[in-house]
Amino acid sequence: MRPWRSWLHPIIALGLVAGLGCRRGPGAPPLATLIEAVGSVERGHGGSYLPVPVGIAFSLGDAVRTGDASRARVKFATGSVLRLGERALVRLLAGQKGNEAALSAEFGEAEIEVERDGAGFFYLSTTLGFARLEPGTRVRLRASTQATRYDVLVGRATLLDATDQTAWGAGEGLEIAIGGARVERYKVDVGAAERLAGPDAGAAAAPDARRAEAAPPAAQTVILEPNQIRASIEHPAPPVDVTVPAGETAVIHEPHGPVAVRITFEQVCAATGGIVETAGPTGSFRRPAQRSTGKTNAVVVLKPGRHRYRVACGDGHGATAGGTLMLKSDAGTAAIPRTPPRNTIDADGRKYTVLYQNRLPTLTFVWPRAAGTTDCVLHLETDGKERVFATPGPRHTLPSGAIAEGSHRWWFSTPDGKTTSAQTPLVVRFDNAAATAQLQSPAEGAFPAEASIEVAGIALEGSTAAINGKPLAIDAHGRFHGQADRPGTGDRAIAVRLESPRSGIHYYVRRTATANK
Repeated sequence: MRPWRSWLHPIIALGLVAGLGCRRGPGAPPLATLIEAVGSVERGHGGSYLPVPVGIAFSLGDAVRTGDASRARVKFATGSVLRLGERALVRLLAGQKGNEAALSAEFGEAEIEVERDGAGFFYLSTTLGFARLEPGTRVRLRASTQATRYDVLVGRATLLDATDQTAWGAGEGLEIAIGGARVERYKVDVGAAERLAGPDAGAAAAPDARRAEAAPPAAQTVILEPNQIRASIEHPAPPVDVTVPAGETAVIHEPHGPVAVRITFEQVCAATGGIVETAGPTGSFRRPAQRSTGKTNAVVVLKPGRHRYRVACGDGHGATAGGTLMLKSDAGTAAIPRTPPRNTIDADGRKYTVLYQNRLPTLTFVWPRAAGTTDCVLHLETDGKERVFATPGPRHTLPSGAIAEGSHRWWFSTPDGKTTSAQTPLVVRFDNAAATAQLQSPAEGAFPAEASIEVAGIALEGSTAAINGKPLAIDAHGRFHGQADRPGTGDRAIAVRLESPRSGIHYYVRRTATANK
């Protein structure tokens, strides 16, 4: 048995190469056919995707994609069957020879079951060489943004080379890190049979009696061993954009995406190490979208959108922390208002809602029907407490900060109280859709050559700012300024952390000039 190679291409592809020829000619059967579709199943051809029905044929170059809570089965002309779970994407490609077909799995989970009574072997084309699957073998593939895992559930796979052969059988798996050079073998705990995730999985029609009787069990990868993380599943982390502590909920602003997030859990898990999982497409952790391990931290790669995550300690008994990370595709260059908004509202009994972005609004109250009245009283009630303001007429302005965020009720009256205006509801609310900060320096992808980087911007009133854990002073006008060290080993960006009692925690990411190439 030869050692595993230490090199690999950054894009991992799983090729399914039929022992029989797949080149189609007149009257030849299709390369593959869709035999089951539950939920959203699409065929990609020429860059576009369209929903397809059961019975559709696939040719070289076609892709098969499933949506949320969906699944599909594709049968090859050789009799072998590919099963796709929800949110999976595979593509039929040409193999190394003219009579071969290859299937690249780009994301999600799939299973290949080789026909027991087929005419020959089935092949997986990997960057380590071709792997031969014997008849009756079943392999599960799990492809994510970090790694691809090959689990042999039943049967035997053999990795072929000109002179060497390496085999792994039922209960063994292979993990290859995306963009790294780590290839690891690990054990697979083969348990009770189950279908790939999808709607009404338990109620789906059973296969024919021969296949039902021989149905191989599913696999669940063993991640933890007593008091330690399995070293065999660790792999090099991608370059990191931002670091957040376990348990924090935050919004991350980065215009290019996806973003590699380092989640630190040294304080939560002490010396045991930990594991980070992100929720799957349905929001459940039963089938996590990503899983990453480490001794003090772990890295997950997030696309734009909302992502729930959780952290568990390596000994299986430690504290569990979690939160939500929202990735927004913006650069944080939108201007922050420097002055409070000004609004005029009438005492007409209608409900007024005033939104503000940075500073509380300046409000002018008007009693139109009392025009010409010289003496008035403005009444403002908040949480059952009333404030009164004597005014020289039916118009009065309260400066920014005089009226807090929340619900209020106000009205005018004459000094003797005999005449009053309509009582008018007022809601003052922070505009959550507005920009929370303006990062003016550094510009995206334009770090200077000096050892430190100038950081400057404007934050919401009441915010705190920090860079790499070092506080940045914010003046009375919301401006902050400071110096940040260039990204260290393993990092490709800096991130300014801003926290506001109204908008929560936000990270504004700036990558180096080479990171976006």
